[in-house]
Amino acid sequence: MKTVTSILACCLALPLFTLSCAGTNQASTDATPAQTHSKVNADGASAAIPASFYTVDHYDEARDASADLRATIARAQIEHKRILLQVGGDWCHWCKQMSHFLETNPAVRAAVEDNFVLMKVTWTMEHKNEAFLSQYPQVEAFPHLFVLESDGTFLHSQGTSELEQGDGYNEAVYLKFLRAWAPSK
Repeated sequence: MKTVTSILACCLALPLFTLSCAGTNQASTDATPAQTHSKVNADGASAAIPASFYTVDHYDEARDASADLRATIARAQIEHKRILLQVGGDWCHWCKQMSHFLETNPAVRAAVEDNFVLMKVTWTMEHKNEAFLSQYPQVEAFPHLFVLESDGTFLHSQGTSELEQGDGYNEAVYLKFLRAWAPSK
């Protein structure tokens, strides 16, 4: 896993779009994965199914993370769910891997949809979201997850390297994490 310090050192010599992040030493220029997966209709056509657990489904430096969190809290309270903040950026290969995993792994997707709303928070060299992120423990690597109660109260800081396996994420370990922090029902 690369630390923020390693990423910062890397940034001094490389353009932002070639940064790598947790779990990889390779640069990433992949396009952001679609925030959907597909099903096959009765007529055989593929139809996109939106990932309903997102309140903010993409990284965007222009977004106001505090305003986004207020809206996320409102939705979490209505739905009686906890909040996952996914900190990262489009420059981060593992951030894209995580989004794809959450959206396409049926068991993980169901666990997230049943228990959480997920808000992406952008971190780049130009836009570190310092004011917003200062209310949480320091992020050491990307992506990073914060678990919040439905009212926005901080509960847990989760590095993601322990959720990884090989070139992706470990379903059993990820589900254990989600179950540990799911709200009591």
